[in-house]
Amino acid sequence: MAEAGNQICTYNHNNEEEDLACAMESVGISRRKNRGQVSSGLTHECGVFGAIGCGEWPTSLEISQIVCWGLVALQHRGQESAGIVTSEGKCSKYFNVHKGMGMISNIFNDQAIKKLKGSIGIGHTRYSTSAASEEVNCQPFVVHTAHGALAVAHNGELVNCDSLRRQVLQHGVGLSTHSDSELITQALCLNPPEGEPNGEPDWPARIRHFIDLAPLSYSLVIMLKNKIYAVRDPYGNRPLCLGKILPCNERKCNITTMSKIDQVLKY
Repeated sequence: MAEAGNQICTYNHNNEEEDLACAMESVGISRRKNRGQVSSGLTHECGVFGAIGCGEWPTSLEISQIVCWGLVALQHRGQESAGIVTSEGKCSKYFNVHKGMGMISNIFNDQAIKKLKGSIGIGHTRYSTSAASEEVNCQPFVVHTAHGALAVAHNGELVNCDSLRRQVLQHGVGLSTHSDSELITQALCLNPPEGEPNGEPDWPARIRHFIDLAPLSYSLVIMLKNKIYAVRDPYGNRPLCLGKILPCNERKCNITTMSKIDQVLKY
């Protein structure tokens, strides 16, 4: 059940279109037109995946390989393009990035995976909605700020994209694509209304500010140099799961009967 203003919307799996319309109307947003048609209901659209290596992380495994296997499991959510971004930690000045058009198996070979060094990473597989199916729109999007690099992978579609775009442009921020995902990335760089007294970015406050600006409809993974934030819209219209990768001996499983993808995604 979701509440906004004086209107309460109860989610019903058997009537997804009306539930989404109810949530949109409760925040003063009409249904968005896309490519000449009215977008309604829930569709797969895209897949996002993030992973952090910590504790007794198996050093023989690259985090990029884990993210790649995760994207293979999410391939059904998008087959147009894919990308992975990794970070080598707090002292890292730049992210390692590899993106391209097509299926996961065609984009990420052994050489590409080895170049994606780091213990933290996010990935994305795309089904285009608001922008053309071109390489410039491949995710995750990466921007370089005064406080370091920021990477964002996004599943969903902003129902108030036009008004949010105007707000971002009014702050003097340029946008190079028509992608919702680039817009989200730039919106996250805006200072929250309460400010940031110590001069350092308050990312939880920035994320809350973005949620106030754009209540529907998305799941995000946001990566900084040494951390990942996982974000879901207040109405829960897009799927997002959290899990922990356990050593096989802790799960009492037979590793010889499991695929590499199963070893990563079953927890």
